[in-house]
Amino acid sequence: MMNTHAQSAWEAITILDEAADLLTALRLYDGRTSRDSFAEKQAILNRARERLDSVRVLA
Repeated sequence: MMNTHAQSAWEAITILDEAADLLTALRLYDGRTSRDSFAEKQAILNRARERLDSVRVLA
């Protein structure tokens, strides 16, 4: 079983890996410039920030 710091670090790594995947998806999606696509990108980035904030609280 991992200790709290190791678990928090692992969660942070997982979130960063997810964020990298999201950024790749955003780059592929970047060809669209409609207001809807901007809102989608903003929502994705906000979810990533919330996940990172939750890990900071755990650390």
